[in-house]
Amino acid sequence: MVVGRFLVTKHFLPLIKNDGTGKLIYITSKSVSISAPDHHGEVTGYGMAKAAANQQLKSLALDFQRDNVPITTLAFEPGFIKTKLTGWLGRVDIEEACTGMVDIIEKLSPDMSGLFMNWNGKTIPWSGGRQMSSDSNRRVVLESSSSTRE
Repeated sequence: MVVGRFLVTKHFLPLIKNDGTGKLIYITSKSVSISAPDHHGEVTGYGMAKAAANQQLKSLALDFQRDNVPITTLAFEPGFIKTKLTGWLGRVDIEEACTGMVDIIEKLSPDMSGLFMNWNGKTIPWSGGRQMSSDSNRRVVLESSSSTRE
């Protein structure tokens, strides 16, 4: 899961850069968030793969900003979806989650690059309650608000 996503991104980036602008979106999972109150590590391998994807997007966001590349990155957590696979125990309808994500993608701006969000636009902390942001090519650590957790 980690290598495949990396290679697809590696080979598509030149095409996106040639276009002059773009959005790089990954679907990941809240299981990467070690700061989530309900994180118990029961899906460690899955969480590690998704955390690698989030880290790749965060690193790309900082690189793009530093190099003035107009590509916006975003990691999405679609929620616990009601599907046959989840035994219909999910809390979110697939249509609701998809509509929410499409709305956010359409409104996505470069200042949102590198964020990890859920399907309804709430930022999810995933790095021990802290998030990295780039400010004029300097890395600044920002405390995440407890109100951003869902």
